[in-house]
Formats: sequence, C-alpha cells, structure tokens
Amino acid sequence: MKKILERKLNQAIKEKEFIFNFQIEKQGIYAIEITGSAKSWFQNLVNLRSFFKDDDLTLRIDNIEFPKRGLKQRRLFDGEVAWNGNNLKGLKKTDLFLINLEKGKHALEFLADQSPKIHSIRIYQLEKNEKEINYLPEDNYSIEDGNRRQWLTIILVNLGLKTFKITASVKEGKKFLFFKKDDSDLKLIINGEIQENQESKSHKNWFWCGRTLKGKEKTFEKELNLSSGLHYIEFWADRSPEVKETRIGISQKESYPIFQLKDIKKYTYKGINGNEDYNRFDKEILETVNFWNKFFLSQEYPPKEPLDPNLVKAMIYVESRMGYYTSEEGHYPAYADVMQVADPRNPAIHTLNNDGWVDPTTGEIAREYEWTEKGIKVLDYHKKANGATPKESIFWGERWLYHKAQTITENRKREWKLWITAVKNYHHKDDITYQKKVFEIYQKGISPKGIKLWNISFLALFLLTGILGIYILSNQGRIDLVFKNLNSQGDYQIIAKILDGVWYKKINLATVYKNGANFLGLDKSLPIKITWQDLTGDKKDEVIISGHYFDNKIRIYILSKINDKWKIILKRDEYEGIEPAFYGDGVFFVSRGVNRPIEIVEENLIPYSNAPLEIWRSYYQYDENFQEFGFDRMTKNKE
Repeated sequence: MKKILERKLNQAIKEKEFIFNFQIEKQGIYAIEITGSAKSWFQNLVNLRSFFKDDDLTLRIDNIEFPKRGLKQRRLFDGEVAWNGNNLKGLKKTDLFLINLEKGKHALEFLADQSPKIHSIRIYQLEKNEKEINYLPEDNYSIEDGNRRQWLTIILVNLGLKTFKITASVKEGKKFLFFKKDDSDLKLIINGEIQENQESKSHKNWFWCGRTLKGKEKTFEKELNLSSGLHYIEFWADRSPEVKETRIGISQKESYPIFQLKDIKKYTYKGINGNEDYNRFDKEILETVNFWNKFFLSQEYPPKEPLDPNLVKAMIYVESRMGYYTSEEGHYPAYADVMQVADPRNPAIHTLNNDGWVDPTTGEIAREYEWTEKGIKVLDYHKKANGATPKESIFWGERWLYHKAQTITENRKREWKLWITAVKNYHHKDDITYQKKVFEIYQKGISPKGIKLWNISFLALFLLTGILGIYILSNQGRIDLVFKNLNSQGDYQIIAKILDGVWYKKINLATVYKNGANFLGLDKSLPIKITWQDLTGDKKDEVIISGHYFDNKIRIYILSKINDKWKIILKRDEYEGIEPAFYGDGVFFVSRGVNRPIEIVEENLIPYSNAPLEIWRSYYQYDENFQEFGFDRMTKNKE
C-alpha cells in the first residue's frame, strides 16, 4: 500500500459532527485508517466532564453507514466501527476501511457524543494488482495494556474476503506472592462469528489464550471466499497481546459482465443447401468479446454498456456470411478474414498497425489517436493486427469496433458513442445501409435477403415472459440516466428513468449548456453516483443523484415518490428561492434520530486574502407540508 495522506489530529471532538474532506486523484481501492479513543462514564465523571455519560464516536463514508450486524434498527453508536467509551476506557482503537473510491472529493463524517478523540487519519492507495494486504496499525501498535476491549476492526466495503491470516502470541500472567496477574488474550470475530479456541483449559472465546500458549506463537489462517459485500474482522485484546502480522486477501467484484455460450443466440438457418453452420464461430466471438470488455470496462471512463457478442455475430454475418460468402474473382475473400477488418484497401488494418499507409482517396496517412490511462496516444499495434484466421479477424475486428466507439473530449477525456453508432462507423464511409442490415439481424434475426436466421420458440417465449415478470418485480425503483443531445453546440438534457410498474417514469433533471448557463448541471463525462436512503423519515428510500460540474463542486438531486408520483424534492433557500438541487464543496446528510427526517448540510469553503479560510454550512430540514427541504440555519467557522 502507498500512503497518500496523513493527518495527526490528536483532537477531541466536542461538536456533534466533524467532517473530514479529502480528494482522490484516481479511481481504485483505498485503505482508510482511523485511530481514535473514548473515555468511560466513570472517567468523565471523575474529570467533571459529564454526568454518567461515556464518550462515543462513529462515522459515515460518503453517506455510507455501518450498522451493527444483526440489528434492524441502526443504533448510532452500537456498530462494529464505533468507538465506545465504556468499552475502551480511554484506550485507542483503530478502524481500517478497505473501499473502492471514485476519483474526486470524498468525506468522512464523524458523529460524536461527549468528547471522543481522533488521533490520526491515514489513507493508502492499493497497487493495481495488490490482492493481499499486510497490515498493522501505525498509531496503535504495540497494543496498550487494558482489559477486554476492542483494539482493531477491519471493514471491507463491497469487496470480497478471500483469505485471512494472523500470527500472534500471548503471555501467561506473572505471579506476585499469592496473586497472579491476568493473562494476555486475543479474540477474533469475523462477520459476527467468534473464532473459538479448541484447546483444553483455554478461554473458549479467545483464540489466543495466554494460559495455554504461555508466550508461544499461534496462527489463524483460513480460506473464506466470501463474495463482495460488507465484511467485519474484529480483534479484542485483553492485557497486551503481541500480533506479528495480519494478511487480508481481498477480491473485487468484476465491474464487467462475463458472457457465456448460452448468451449467444443460435442461428437455426443452415443455408440454401442446409449444410452451413452459422454458429461455428460462437466460441471465438465469446472469448474475444470477454477479453475486450474486460480490457475497456476496467479502465477509467469505461463505456456505459459492454459489447454484446450477438452484435458481433450479426456483423460477421453481414460482412462475410460467417465466411461462406463467395467473392468474385480478384476480390478480397470472405474467409479467413470473416470480419473483413484486414482488407488492405480500407484504412482499418493500417490504422491499427500504424504502418504509414496513405489512403488514395484522401491522401491522408491512416493514423488515429485514442485516450489511454497514460495520456492520448497513437493507436499502434506494431503490425500485429491481422485477419489471417477467423479468430484473429474477430479479435481485431472487435478492437476496431471499440476504437470507432470512442471520442476524445475537449478536456482530453474519453466519451463513448452508442454501439449502433459505432457499427455505422465500422465502415470507413459511415455506412448507414450497413448499420441497418446489422441491426435487422441483431434485433429481429432477419438477414438482408429477408431470411429468418433465428426464432423464439413458444417455450422460450413463455420463459422470457416469466423472466421479464420477475425482472419487473425485483427491479421496481431501478433508475437509469439518459443524456439527450439537444444541438451541435454540445448542450444536453439529463433525464432520470425510474422503473415504476411495468414501465419507466421519466423525470427531467437538468439541462446542461456548454457555456455553463445552468450552474446546477452535471458533467456526464465525470462519475455520477446513484444511491438510496430514507431522507424524509417515511421509512421509504429516496433516490440520491450526485455528481460534479465545471467548478468541481458537488450537485445533489433528490427524487422521491410522493402520492404515487415521482418528483424532485426541492430546496428552499434562506431567501425563499426554490432550487432543484443542493450545491457546495460538500453536501452531507446528518441523522436526527430513528424515523426522523435527515438534516441536509451544504458546506462551502470561503477563502480570504487577509484572513483564515472560513467554512460556511447551511442546514436544511424537511418540511412535510410543502414536501421540500427548507433552510433552517447557517454556521460560520474558521478552518
């Protein structure tokens, strides 16, 4: 892991909330280490700090809450991530969050009771292929001497837990006269399950027991293979055990689909003589589609939709009739280059290889550029691209299709065209007729000569109807964003489509102008997040759509179904102005208790040339009568 941020705060949190903002330069998996401490009610009573109240601390990360496992009600300070004063009694506890973060601004929102203390915050970036993490807390090791309390919690957020290993030693308590000091012990809990000690005369719930180990090392190692989700690994320490190492093996849920052979439509037509197999390249199509989908969907600015193997199959039929087409004498053959990508008369193969070929019709060199994670570069496969075999033809044909689906924006980022447009661009003349032929096969199974290539049987239709019904029932409330181009100047409209009943309801979110006229727009080239949370206290989740625009400030739109109609919940500012979105350097949600509306906070940093930076926070509370969030108060604090 590479450390990218460190803050040694050593700060008591005396307000109910404390927000720590940080910036991420690149999407990836990060480790966030937070070390804090909290005092018990008795320690606070002795110090005259409170009356029978202990310190408590918990947090959210980008509005993600961490409830205690097994509890239906989310008690604020009961979760595995919380620092509980009556448990810690002034000692340190460390939380390590392993989480996938998008590029941009993020927030740790701490919620406090009394005066817990945050000692340090560190953020580490995992290397691209780093799947195992060797970790011990930087500010909380060696372990402080204390009695049966939490020491370390490791939290995996939407990641898989493959393996876990820890080696530790614990000592037997020393004797003094007739008395024996308490042994050192160490407890391990994985997702709420205590890892029990099977040794005789040991403490059952403490895997490392000083009474039996007497200073010897013991290793816990297990292959867990837990799928992506929220996973907790907790350590409880008694006295001062010694941990030699911890190793966490993680896996990330693939962000791209893996197509199977069953996903490729079988063509039932066998040609005029009944001896042609139009499914003969399905395996090659499958392998190469999965390869290029993984290649591009794993990158920054990935396409919104993966390439469908059935689209490639339709293209091969139009290009060469799966290699069965008989070319006229002297013309380029249909086989083995079944996707016709290597036809030397066209720019495609020359552009892929950057071989210096000059197009006789235009006089231009066949050379084009692509966005890459290392900058904008010439597309150049150094003469490796070819169509010598059907598999090579399909492999490089799909690569050319992926190239024609891309554009480079003015701010040197990558945008993606629809696949229907990429198919048209596959031919160097942007052939609309070719596009129509491909999509007649892809969508209807009808060849250019009107032949039905594939059919849906009655059974398949019955199954499809059942699957569709299950999909509709299980995806109620699913939301997608559509970007509708308005003109050639680059203006576009953002439309939210929500599955409600058997069809989508559409809500116009915002119109985005190239000149920035609507400051509440969302930049479609930047990540736009969609999350769900109950903000109004009605026990139903609202849809939260958040993104950034030209000034890098966040905009948040909130959608809710009220009286059976989906609508934007509006914001009424301090001047009684109405706006459809929240806006600021940060926008945060603050809990006001179970089944109560959330308080929404807009935070803006106000710089002064002759004074310290100020943080202005505007607080909004939900008004049930007007069904909107109204301005409540503002605070101004120096940073």
